[in-house]
Amino acid sequence: MSEQHSKHVRDLIKIFIANKNHATASSMKAYMRHQFEFLGIPSPKRSDLQREFVSTACQAEDPIVYAEELWRLPFREYQYTACDLLVKVARTAKFLKRVEVSNRTVRRLEHLIITKSWWDTVDAIVPRILFAVINQLPKGQLQKYANSLIEQENFWLQRSALILQLGAKGNTDFELLSALILRRANSKEFFVQKASGWALREYSKVNPRAVRKFINAYKEQLSRVTLREAEKYC
Repeated sequence: MSEQHSKHVRDLIKIFIANKNHATASSMKAYMRHQFEFLGIPSPKRSDLQREFVSTACQAEDPIVYAEELWRLPFREYQYTACDLLVKVARTAKFLKRVEVSNRTVRRLEHLIITKSWWDTVDAIVPRILFAVINQLPKGQLQKYANSLIEQENFWLQRSALILQLGAKGNTDFELLSALILRRANSKEFFVQKASGWALREYSKVNPRAVRKFINAYKEQLSRVTLREAEKYC
């Protein structure tokens, strides 16, 4: 990271530290099951405080560098800012021209997924950022990549495979999603079970008949958590 980039990060740190709130930090930490330390800056206020930083970082040649630097910092608000930055960049038409759409970029995003992992950051990165990159790789890479993720031992990567297409709506490869869900149907991990149900629930908004048919066919194999989520709209 260049000195200029580092200065932007240091400026953000000063702003966040000046606005920390111990009482709020305690409740935020408790809500996240004491997984992380917090400064105690609520989301609306953090959005205001980080606005200039995010605007500047969005213009960088490689905005992922900023996210990687923020990921090294101790308080969870910095990871939230990193996610907000990448989500904002991913929404722009220039995103895929400004980041190297390659396996290296995928590995960098994976590193964020498996580092300081919890649902809050994983669910922000995977369907909105990682999917945008994977979708630009050669045809067939989505299926290949999702199938490789579902076989990983790290359950956050398994969850990633299941929620990768969350925003695809009618363009969801349901055959692929069905295979991924069945591959981990016997998982005892709550976050994997929940992800399967979430993915089915989202797809049921555009194709409830297909989801109902899948549920009826594999009801005995799916967990209660998965079924509870999947059956909300069908």
